Amino acid sequence: MTIVWALFMFVLWVAEPLFLNRLFKKHARTNPEKTFVFVHGFHMVLLTLSLVTIAGAVAGSHGWFPI
Repeated sequence: MTIVWALFMFVLWVAEPLFLNRLFKKHARTNPEKTFVFVHGFHMVLLTLSLVTIAGAVAGSHGWFPI
């Protein structure tokens, strides 16, 4: 879960201000549909990763993984 949070924080506070904002604006001007599909897909990957992490934490706290 810490890795997922670190990834979110990196994208939000480091990558976006440094280069992602300019990169997305440039690509959105030339091909907005493709840029939207890419950003939406990336959000879906991060959402899925978060949900898998949460499900694993819940399963582990309820004893579903006997280690």
